[in-house]
Amino acid sequence: MNYSAAGVVVEHITIEGLDALVQMTESGAIAGVVESAEPAPDAEASTPKIHIAELELTGQVRFVDQSRAAVVTLVMPEIALKINDLGQGLLARFELKARHQEEHQTGELLIMGTGHLLDSPINADLTMRLTQFELHQISPYLGYGIRSGRLVLDSSVNITDNQIKAENRVRMEGLKVDTGQAKAMAGADLPLSVALNLLKDKDGRIDLKVPIATKLGKFAVDTSDIVNTALANAAKQAALAYVKQALQPLGTLMFVKDMAAAAARPRFQPVVFSPGSADIEASQRDYVNKVVALMMNRPALTITLCGIASQADEAAIQMVEQSKVEQIKAEQSKGDGADDEREAKVLAAAMQGLAVSRGKVVTGWFVDAGVAVERLFSCRPQVLADDSAPRVMISL
Repeated sequence: MNYSAAGVVVEHITIEGLDALVQMTESGAIAGVVESAEPAPDAEASTPKIHIAELELTGQVRFVDQSRAAVVTLVMPEIALKINDLGQGLLARFELKARHQEEHQTGELLIMGTGHLLDSPINADLTMRLTQFELHQISPYLGYGIRSGRLVLDSSVNITDNQIKAENRVRMEGLKVDTGQAKAMAGADLPLSVALNLLKDKDGRIDLKVPIATKLGKFAVDTSDIVNTALANAAKQAALAYVKQALQPLGTLMFVKDMAAAAARPRFQPVVFSPGSADIEASQRDYVNKVVALMMNRPALTITLCGIASQADEAAIQMVEQSKVEQIKAEQSKGDGADDEREAKVLAAAMQGLAVSRGKVVTGWFVDAGVAVERLFSCRPQVLADDSAPRVMISL
């Protein structure tokens, strides 16, 4: 240890066998930490600066957060921290290695970087890598009811004058979320559960870029809200981009307001039919096959198929049902009580049957192409009073 007018220089500090408990109380404060009083105006000038040339620390850290609805407990049994040139006005170099054991899985954390750690405001650049981390342990922070899933995280973080800008690559596998919570907490137009199902590949893996930009102090207080928003936005944008690429140039993802729901429902473009027909037109087959391919590449995705007839079908149906209509008119002429109401019922039944057939035809096309029928749901067919295009809606 060296003393000078400029301050104190400590060549080396070693701390071994650390067993630390960091506990957040129900109020969100760190247990045992007392808020410091404001320093005197000349306190900073009178306090000698300390320069630690090298600091090495090993041991374990236990973290318990009681401020969440479900208590979060994390244990890092093996940590190794090394910092060079720690002190005010100094550019420190730091490296943190930690291991996290969860049953038979071993997660590892590595943080490396440089920064003015003891200055105000803080400036730093760092990279972080987290592997094999079980997500259910931090589900209370994410807020989406995560039941299972494993995370690999690679982050590049810049802190400039207490402003954080982070580029994160998030890779998840085996992710399962509570659908109800995900729908309630994600963007209203595209539920997180649907977005994630659009992103899961055949192996159940998700690869996602999640940028975060916020103030250092705000991130420390509102971590879950910031991460929730960033994850939901990134998942939505990535899902929309994937659908656009998979279906282009024939289709995309639309958001259609449902009168029975508060939010717009995500849908693929519909399969359009010729008036009076339940056959998939040649012009529509390439599009249907693209949706089939998307379903095959995203095995977690489910869809709902709804057959629709409209007044645009009426003229074509009248021609098909002409024999029944003529029979009704003949009975009318005999005076047996038949009237226009019977003719209308024949047409209505034919329209309803056409809507049903369209849904079944598209469902059959998907099943024949290899999509499991368990992933295909049907809804009550509709006969619309307008002359919009006859179609089958594909909802997520």
